[in-house]
Amino acid sequence: MPMRRKRYGSSVWHHARPLATLGATALAVAAACHRRVSAAPTPMLAWPAEGHCWWAAYRTTMPPDSVVTRFEGALASIGFSARRSGSLGDTAWAQGGPSTLERPHAGTYAARVVAIKMGDSTQFRPFVAVDTTDGARLIEMCGEIMRRAAFHASVPREQEPDDSTPRWRRRP
Repeated sequence: MPMRRKRYGSSVWHHARPLATLGATALAVAAACHRRVSAAPTPMLAWPAEGHCWWAAYRTTMPPDSVVTRFEGALASIGFSARRSGSLGDTAWAQGGPSTLERPHAGTYAARVVAIKMGDSTQFRPFVAVDTTDGARLIEMCGEIMRRAAFHASVPREQEPDDSTPRWRRRP
């Protein structure tokens, strides 16, 4: 008759089995609770053709970052998504969209502003992009953004249009 060996102490396997069972149970619970993420990302809308809201830059006594903050608030209240902003030296900018908006402004829009500190004032230009060549929709959105941002600004009569300044093309 073969002799049985007596065990002294515990084996590694004696403790490993309960730990493996516990780990497998935890993984099963985590897998059951995990939500699947859609494999197809939302398609990015193309930035529509852009136009500036006024023939010349607006002037205000607010600093550039305050102009950008108000503009961002206006875009959020209208419903623009993908909002972002940035600054470099004396220039700040913000943009939102492209976003598909519901009534009363049904369509795809994007908007941005560039604000530049110049002397004792800040000059800024808002730009709006819309998915149509209908200039009336562009002007309506410009007006809505300016109303909601509550800018106190002016455009001197003698000011010339200045589309040549490269800083007007800055984006976040």
